[in-house]
Amino acid sequence: MKRIKKLVLAAVVLVVLVVVVAVLWVDRLARLGVEKGGTFAFGVPTQLDAASIGLVSGRSTLAGLDIANPQGFETPHLLKLNDAALAVSLGSLTGDTVEIPEFSLSGIDVNLERKAGKANFKVILDNLGRFESSRKEPQDEKPAGEGKKFIIREIIIKDVKVNLALLP
Repeated sequence: MKRIKKLVLAAVVLVVLVVVVAVLWVDRLARLGVEKGGTFAFGVPTQLDAASIGLVSGRSTLAGLDIANPQGFETPHLLKLNDAALAVSLGSLTGDTVEIPEFSLSGIDVNLERKAGKANFKVILDNLGRFESSRKEPQDEKPAGEGKKFIIREIIIKDVKVNLALLP
């Protein structure tokens, strides 16, 4: 009986330890996930300076996102984003309608280039195309109106700069 109690106690301690480590490292894990996932999906280096996942507050932020340009293009990046924020009403996550009080993006810098008949954004889109399914899903599989609904109260997009070099 003592052995079972010790095993149960060890399992509880292990679970608590895993939860504490996950909570303390969630921001670092999110940053690494964005960098590794972005690099894999876009096919170009992706960097993120900081991520803050508001598990308790419901407000998450990203800072310093940099998506590099594909090789062969002149500017160092395709997209830079200084700050992004998403606030979610935590109580609404379990319901049918998720309420998002704020979604904001600021300090956006985009470079769109064409060189040697190829456009940098097209290269990125082709890389993303690897994840598309080749089979078509039946349209009537899910009745319309089912699924979560999202209400976004405020969208803020500021300080946007787009550089175009698309002429041959």
